[in-house]
Amino acid sequence: ASTKAFTSQVAALLALAVAAAAQRGRITAEEEERLARVLLGAPRLIADALTAEETIRGIAPESPKPAAASAGATPEAGKALFALLKCQQCHVLGAIPKDLPTSNLAPDLRLAHERLQPDWILAWLRNPGDILPGTRMPTFWPDYPKSFYDPLDRDGAKQVRAIRDHLLTLH
Repeated sequence: ASTKAFTSQVAALLALAVAAAAQRGRITAEEEERLARVLLGAPRLIADALTAEETIRGIAPESPKPAAASAGATPEAGKALFALLKCQQCHVLGAIPKDLPTSNLAPDLRLAHERLQPDWILAWLRNPGDILPGTRMPTFWPDYPKSFYDPLDRDGAKQVRAIRDHLLTLH
């Protein structure tokens, strides 16, 4: 019952925000109508997200310490891979460039160190579709632990750990 009340409250708050934006002329009537249709499904989306969180907690153990790093899998190597894989095309760190369409944005990863479990990050990077089917996050290591990418001797396990360790340094 509390989840249902919570999701209804969130949907109501979102509806108020849409109405306020429309009243101030920040969105068009067409956008307001489209958002209103989306908000009708908001309680279900929120409930699905809460269920997904429970599922994720079941997949990735709660562990405050990252799995042991292997030789070469350093945050610096992860930063280089983050650049090579062009992660910042979707994951903006800080201010959103004006020329970047917001429809392509993925979460800002500067809070990963506070919000995500280190072992969950490994599972997500290895195969995001296993955790969230239909996600826009690409699977960079379809033949895990083999890798298409040269750094760290094409070792996908080392690459994933290096990227995870880099993400945990972001603030």
